[in-house]
Amino acid sequence: YDCRMLGAGVALDILRTHPMVILGEVLHENPFYVPPDEFLRELGARRPKPEPPAAP
Repeated sequence: YDCRMLGAGVALDILRTHPMVILGEVLHENPFYVPPDEFLRELGARRPKPEPPAAP
């Protein structure tokens, strides 16, 4: 990924979805990795709650 083309939040989310990362030319376990089910729960919690319908 070209992180210069992404916002910081998007880059961090991408990082969190990969169990392994390459730093330089070395493969490392990613300490920021979040399992998919947990990541999707967090992502859903970030979405704004729908507005209740306006009273007539």
